[in-house]
Amino acid sequence: MKIGVVTVHDSSNFGSILQAFGLKKTLEKMGHDVYFIKTRSRKELYKIFLGKSKNIKKYFYNKKKYKVFMQDIEEFKEISLEDIQNKPELVDLLIIGSDELWNVDTPVFRNEYFYGISMKVKRKITYAISSGSATYERLKNYPNLIQGIKEIDNIFVRDKLTGENVKKITGKDPEFTCDPTFLVDISEFKKKYENPIKDKYLLIYSYSYSEKQKEYIVRYARENNLKIVSAGLFNSWCDKNINCSPLEFSEVICGAEAVVTTTFHGTIFSILNKKQFVSFSGKQKTKDVLEKTNLTDAIFNEEDSYENFKLHFTKKLDFNEAYNRILSMREESLEKLRRELCEEGNL
Repeated sequence: MKIGVVTVHDSSNFGSILQAFGLKKTLEKMGHDVYFIKTRSRKELYKIFLGKSKNIKKYFYNKKKYKVFMQDIEEFKEISLEDIQNKPELVDLLIIGSDELWNVDTPVFRNEYFYGISMKVKRKITYAISSGSATYERLKNYPNLIQGIKEIDNIFVRDKLTGENVKKITGKDPEFTCDPTFLVDISEFKKKYENPIKDKYLLIYSYSYSEKQKEYIVRYARENNLKIVSAGLFNSWCDKNINCSPLEFSEVICGAEAVVTTTFHGTIFSILNKKQFVSFSGKQKTKDVLEKTNLTDAIFNEEDSYENFKLHFTKKLDFNEAYNRILSMREESLEKLRRELCEEGNL
């Protein structure tokens, strides 16, 4: 079967590319040809990588980051948005997802192609779709997008809030499926990386940290003779900023003594690598994945003391239990995906 995927596979962050790669590998292992819909030019993408910062070090860091990321982005076979709109026979099935593609609080995710609109393919489904923190009240401000959701043949969601939103829109309870990074073995994400860091290091992965969070991280690192390393995101207060590709990210986590993150996929890859980690988690999606893997002990609230922050690095996290839960989620999600693909009569 020829499957078209609409997601953010050409991104400047690890998570978007890794979830797309996980879905790609899963569908290919099932014997399908997988094509990703190209929704922006490389010139547009380059501008996103460079951003608007006037920090010269960050500018050159991001230039190199673009080059490194493109190595992994080129792993995806692409077809243009115009092709899928004008030649629907190019694919047998369109899959929308994963990621926060229905988070209308983010302007880019109000684009109609994330809702299958104007794509007259035979069948459209979603996989592990998320509306992020956007509520139904926010979604209903965009009636064209609501209509697009109603016209999708089957919807699989990633989280509780999205499920509630979809039920209000369609009148049906959607089924849950796990993030695509849980669908394949961690070895699929182990691209060899020549790590320039030879000292022991504490890896951080977040778009921003508060001053208090920075204080705790720096203090802990100095007390334990650890370098503070940021991967994929430039942070001037860190000892080292390294540029690895998304598929090299897992290797960087493996080499760390511990991880501090605020992100969904930073949390997931800490779990998959069974690496001691602390999650400064304010977002529900991250809390959800920690609840599903029974690792809520990794959550640290910023209001708590530094002494409790230190204790998080010595807490015994039950990664075996977490991995068993991941395997269960994987099998359930794969079965739902196989069932859906079988409905096409092509397996």
